[in-house]
Amino acid sequence: MRFTRAVKACVLISMHGAASAFAVDQTVVEKWLQPFLDPKADPRSVLPPNTWIAFNLVTRSSISDSDFVALQQRVGQKPDHPDRKALEIEQARRSPQGSVENKQVWFGSSSLWRACTGAQSSFLDFGESGNDLWTLSPQRFVWTSPKVKPLEGHDIATAFTMELEGLDYLVTGGLREAARLGQTIQSISQEGSSWKVILKRADGSLARRLIVEWNDSANRGFISENMHLDQAGKDAGGWRISGWSLRLPNLWMASSASSDGRWGGGKYEFQLVKVETVDEAKIKEMAMPPQEGRPDPVRGELTFRTFIDGRSGSMEVSKRSAENMVRVDASSPSDRLRLFGWLIGGSVIIGLIALRAWLRKPG
Repeated sequence: MRFTRAVKACVLISMHGAASAFAVDQTVVEKWLQPFLDPKADPRSVLPPNTWIAFNLVTRSSISDSDFVALQQRVGQKPDHPDRKALEIEQARRSPQGSVENKQVWFGSSSLWRACTGAQSSFLDFGESGNDLWTLSPQRFVWTSPKVKPLEGHDIATAFTMELEGLDYLVTGGLREAARLGQTIQSISQEGSSWKVILKRADGSLARRLIVEWNDSANRGFISENMHLDQAGKDAGGWRISGWSLRLPNLWMASSASSDGRWGGGKYEFQLVKVETVDEAKIKEMAMPPQEGRPDPVRGELTFRTFIDGRSGSMEVSKRSAENMVRVDASSPSDRLRLFGWLIGGSVIIGLIALRAWLRKPG
């Protein structure tokens, strides 16, 4: 059956009334949840094949006004102060729109994908295409293979899985994270016009509460809240998800998933911008390792400052000198750390760790 806007609109119109009818019992809700909570499921199966998605990650301030004032006073008018970057990050987070990162994912399969974050002057891309696994930033290009051990500080495959785990809040309401943590269903009960689901680990730890709105027309539920619980079973903060809609014939997605900052210390929001089905040929083009002399489909003409070749399983590092790439020594751990840095899948984590470190420094 052809997917049309009219069909999509009819489904959306029916959602509110269907949620409160309780035409299903808890066994139906449990049956719907179980596949998402399977710890053996491929963590990269968040999106259907041949999908392109654009979304934003918005970060808002999660530090106190007094800490912000202290940071301002510490930096003052010193342009070279080591905490200036932290101040700029915090100022962006305190703006009306928050600090916004633009993100895109092209997904063909578990071994054919590309993820992009950021603008031309500051970006981080990573991708996989068959035997090629790579990451690209303005500072360096790293080319390795899924068949070899990840290079130190460059676990690209894990980085992509982390990216999808964040995106999953827009796709399942964060159920993939619960599956990774080994949380299973402990109880399901009616709460008003919704279903309340409690998840825990086998040892009773790491509990969370889901609020599920059931829709008869779609024959599925929609997560509206995904909250962590403390040891006393009280709400300890988490995510609220809204704007569920049938975006593609086989893909329901929310328009927004936002954290309240009480769990993990960060206030984040994932905002859906656009999602489309694309040809596999397009994804293959996007996932191809970048090369100098060939315009990249996202970043255009490239000049590598540092090239790290790990396809053989060992590190071969070249840095640009004038017009040529010159091999450099990266034999010691300090050399590798200086040259490569740490690649973490989400810049959310980088920003949070860095900001906490800066704020702990003395004046």
